[in-house]
Amino acid sequence: MKFGIDSLKLIALAGLLALSANVGAQNTFTAKLDSSLLLIGKQTNLHLSLVSDQKHPALLPVLSDTIMKGIEIVDIKKPDTVSLDNDRIQIDQDYIVTSFDSGLYYIPPFIAIEQQDTVLSNSLMLKVFTVPVDSASVEKLKDIKEILKPQFVWSDYAYILYIILVIGALALGGYFLWKYLKMKKETVVIPPELLLPPDVAALQALDRIKQEKLWQQGREKEYYTQLTDALRNYIDRRYDIAAPEMTSSEIVTSLTAIKCEKASVSHLNQIFVIADLVKFAKFKPLADENDLSLSKAYTFVNETKEVVVVEEDNVNNSQSASATKDPIDKK
Repeated sequence: MKFGIDSLKLIALAGLLALSANVGAQNTFTAKLDSSLLLIGKQTNLHLSLVSDQKHPALLPVLSDTIMKGIEIVDIKKPDTVSLDNDRIQIDQDYIVTSFDSGLYYIPPFIAIEQQDTVLSNSLMLKVFTVPVDSASVEKLKDIKEILKPQFVWSDYAYILYIILVIGALALGGYFLWKYLKMKKETVVIPPELLLPPDVAALQALDRIKQEKLWQQGREKEYYTQLTDALRNYIDRRYDIAAPEMTSSEIVTSLTAIKCEKASVSHLNQIFVIADLVKFAKFKPLADENDLSLSKAYTFVNETKEVVVVEEDNVNNSQSASATKDPIDKK
């Protein structure tokens, strides 16, 4: 078969287009540094650019904190994707990198994943250098200016003044409180019942309890509370025993220790037992038991009260004075 010159040109042109299409269909992966020379501690940008099929795009490598030993990643930019002709896309990824070790670094090709295949980028070179120092001039280095002493500013020390004022106010308040309590203590008014003999005050308290008739109103707990309080106060003043702060059993034990009459202590113990049951066990005594408890309280006070003994000499002197006075009257 013979072809003309024009036909051969068309065939050649079609072949070139097919070849260019195949070449264009290949993935391209490039890596680039803004600068291949880097001062130690400074930063530069690393650009990764991948051209891939839109339907089956390749995946860029995942870099986290380092590119390689000696080259660290400072920041990772958001990737950018651009659509190209022939169902192609371009993915750009930028990194900010730095290095704190001087030297010449060879960065091997980066690897992108495309389905079951891989795409390699070009390799890079990075030179990290330090600032040259002239050892001969090191001794001549000095500060630009002398160290200046900061100016005195009152506001910097205001908190000290506040602390002093608060401490002073607390001290002054504490002093006036102490004075007030001291004066109050010195002017304590003694209740009238404390001026009476212990037995007289106790019997008056029992009389008030009897008149109030609390247990008849169903207020047994209040009745026994007042009854035992009257006895505790009496024992406190009569025997100098801190009965108001003691338990019932402790009071009985203390009275037994000072050899108080057993019968009296027994009466007191019976009152305390019933009172504790009423106050703590919600016991409801019979009417006779309530009256008997009050009666035993009277008996305990009368049996244990302090008896004033009149000396015999005073009695005789009183009788003699009376006898002497009679003759005068007769005159």
